[in-house]
Amino acid sequence: MIYLDTCLVIYWVENHTAFGPIVRKCAATAAPAPIAISPLVMAEALVMPFRQKNTITIQKFKAFFTSALILPMTEAVFMEAAHLRAAHIGLKMPDALHLACAKQQGCTEIWTNDDRLGRVAGTMAVNVLEGVRSQQ
Repeated sequence: MIYLDTCLVIYWVENHTAFGPIVRKCAATAAPAPIAISPLVMAEALVMPFRQKNTITIQKFKAFFTSALILPMTEAVFMEAAHLRAAHIGLKMPDALHLACAKQQGCTEIWTNDDRLGRVAGTMAVNVLEGVRSQQ
């Protein structure tokens, strides 16, 4: 099971010119491994479309959410996030929650474009945009 960080979901759904096709291709290649997200990904991804009252993009995100496995954010997730944040100065709580959710719910990988989260996630982290980002 692969957990997607919010930035990759946004690239995918909003069809980011450089990154969207790469994320979708990597996900297709990773199949049949399920793509997983959390309610936190949903909330973070919808901020800008809600702010802009962009109903088309909101519907695109909702369609994506129905195709992904939505992992619960249990008390154990929040406790692990607190431990991660305590152990890693500079790790932000949303990133700690993403990683804790992925770990607690049995994901084998967390795909992110966030270097700090990637360092903390260690071998779980996969940056599918490695190399592409430096060309931008």
